Amino acid sequence: MNIKAKHWLGNIARLVIAIANIVIAAGFVASAWGGTVNPNESVVWSILSLTFPAFLILMLVALIVNLICFRKLAMFNIVVMLACISPILTYCPMNFFRPSEKSIAASGEKTLKLLTFNILDLFVYGDHKPETEGNPTMEYILKSGADVVVMQEATDVLTPGFQGVRDGQHEELLDLYPYRDVTFRGMAILSKYPFEKVDVDSRDPSQLDLCRYDLNVGDGEVVHVFNVHMQSIGLTAEDKEVYVQITEGEAADEADEIRHSLLSKLASAFRSRADQAEDIRQALDEVDGDVILAGDFNDIPGSYAYRTVAGSDMTDAYREAGLGPAITYHADRVYFRIDQIFYRGGLDALRVWRGDCSTSDHYPLLAIFKIEDKKTNN
Repeated sequence: MNIKAKHWLGNIARLVIAIANIVIAAGFVASAWGGTVNPNESVVWSILSLTFPAFLILMLVALIVNLICFRKLAMFNIVVMLACISPILTYCPMNFFRPSEKSIAASGEKTLKLLTFNILDLFVYGDHKPETEGNPTMEYILKSGADVVVMQEATDVLTPGFQGVRDGQHEELLDLYPYRDVTFRGMAILSKYPFEKVDVDSRDPSQLDLCRYDLNVGDGEVVHVFNVHMQSIGLTAEDKEVYVQITEGEAADEADEIRHSLLSKLASAFRSRADQAEDIRQALDEVDGDVILAGDFNDIPGSYAYRTVAGSDMTDAYREAGLGPAITYHADRVYFRIDQIFYRGGLDALRVWRGDCSTSDHYPLLAIFKIEDKKTNN
């Protein structure tokens, strides 16, 4: 091969690599900021936002390759990633120096430890075999050390004997959490602090579960805690089974059908959650002071619903005090952080992490907040 041919092939290769980098960057930016578009206007951007973790990996791979082989393209990758630093840190916080639970306890500061958990009505998910007697999800809650537990899909959490809950577990629950409430739709709270439950209105209570509890955390200080469960995609058991088969390389004949069904249900759910987020936002705007909102959003960080709820005043606790990407839903080969915790007021998230209990289709999410001592400040 002569020199001209080699030069020509080299130019073609560089052009292909440059185009590949531009395509990856375009997908990355679109998926990073897709949640800024109201799905009622265009749902394509919301669906595209689900691909953000994949595009982030592609961008990192491209950056590494370009740092080795194509330095100028590496600068392009860096600029694009800096333009998307906020979505990156929302998905993968880098709070390497957050305090440990032990150091927080030793500090003597006034804190509130909160656990949010969709407990799947205490059913034991999958093939999990409990290592202890009694219900393993209940055992995790009892050992969590949480001051407040907000739960979704928890209709029978206070029913002794349900799903193997031992009498001892039930009695310990009542002793640990003297203040409790469970709705017929399974929205529940267990609290070491007394609270007043306040009714919250929404346009579609059949799809959006939203509860408010005004906790008296001592010395007349009140923390308004909202427990939320937003609309799911609504996949049937058959949908999930075929989806799993497709991800395993099977059921090719049904791939187009399930893809159409899944996209249609995704679009409908995104639109519904956009409306539900506006109802949640209105409820938040009606409350002053210290506020925590936690629960099952059925939606990812950075989505339109997430951004609407956050507004300009609510802080994502996991972004503020978490570390690395977290998955809180682990069933049906769908892996996302769809459980969220937000806060505002005289609260400070010190440490947030995903729990390791896998006996529900969701993992628990825990947070420790520092409560500002208003008497000292006054």
